Amino acid sequence: MKKIYSQSSDIWSLGIVFWEILSFGCVPYGGLTNKEVIDQITTKGCGLTQPQKCSSKIYSIIQR
Repeated sequence: MKKIYSQSSDIWSLGIVFWEILSFGCVPYGGLTNKEVIDQITTKGCGLTQPQKCSSKIYSIIQR
């Protein structure tokens, strides 16, 4: 892992925090190692699923 921080990584982290709040504390990418999460995002383009009680409008903002 390169440990490179940028505005993009900060924005991504904020999206994760929003997702955690809207999912009432669920663990994002639960059960995966850090490497597996990176692989899911970079090679497969897999993001987090929409939290059950999160509106589609808010979820689309998080995805951006």
